[in-house]
Amino acid sequence: MTSKGTLVLMPCTLLAVATSGCSGPPTPEGARDGAASGSPALYAGQTPPGLTPVVFAPGLVSGPGNQGTAVVYPGGKEIYFWDVERRPGGVTATIRVTREVDGVWSAPVPTAFSGTYMDAYIALHPDGSRLYFQSNRPIDPRESTFEYNLWYVEREGDGWSEARSMGRPINGRNHTGGASVTRDGTLYFTLMDLEGRAQNLYRSRYVDGRYQEPELLPPEVNVGFQNCDSYVAPDESYLVFTAFPGVGHENNPGAAYIAFRDAEGRWTPARKLGPAFNGEGQPGSLTLSPDGSYAFFARENPDGRSGRDVYWISTKALTDTVG
Repeated sequence: MTSKGTLVLMPCTLLAVATSGCSGPPTPEGARDGAASGSPALYAGQTPPGLTPVVFAPGLVSGPGNQGTAVVYPGGKEIYFWDVERRPGGVTATIRVTREVDGVWSAPVPTAFSGTYMDAYIALHPDGSRLYFQSNRPIDPRESTFEYNLWYVEREGDGWSEARSMGRPINGRNHTGGASVTRDGTLYFTLMDLEGRAQNLYRSRYVDGRYQEPELLPPEVNVGFQNCDSYVAPDESYLVFTAFPGVGHENNPGAAYIAFRDAEGRWTPARKLGPAFNGEGQPGSLTLSPDGSYAFFARENPDGRSGRDVYWISTKALTDTVG
């Protein structure tokens, strides 16, 4: 990481999301007015946000160093996030969990399947049956010869299975990351060319228990040179992602976009989200709460503090776009 806390896991960093007065796009599925949903204890005792992003669970999820985004397990009593830390020999990223037991949230600990490799960019299946992540852990060379690949764990009781590679045809084409999944299992992800530096978003349908050949998303979605950090709605009605016009993080201002998909599978031209997302502090890796009320994302802190924290905001902000 740099002195400013920039993540160095893969060329494309995290994404931003926000509000701006603009009409037109349909309301994303699940967007709420920011009112509290259920017991505040379901969100680590935090006061639910409105249309201005606030740091999520400071001292529990957000803290010193760099945190990637958070995902809330269905039922609200488990929160997963990933962070980046320096260790002897280099940098690692670890997936951590905090759980609510009898109204008290536990100190975050590494999950049983993470803590050794660069495990990051997490996503949950909407029903909680799988957790997906990017990792540089060793992989069968018959599946992939690239460093970064997509892995998953399956829910087993109150815990998770061992980590399993997504296998071909998802892995093995190039470096893969940034997974997101719909209710029917359709997978969205990024293919990263670390030599040419281009990154594009792909989609793979889940049919009869097998993933199909990935489909490159159209230019209405892949609007930048580097496109990454996608979040797809559970019903596949919209996609939020980050796009950068060039390479790297210096003099290459990325932005968060949203695109909508109609019943025939056609995508509207992507539109930039407003300043609540695309404002201060290079944001990324958006996810939604299980009930669709809140969006979580990571961004550099805009108040002079180094590193990244997890922020959250009402999903009503997703209806406000510019450009």
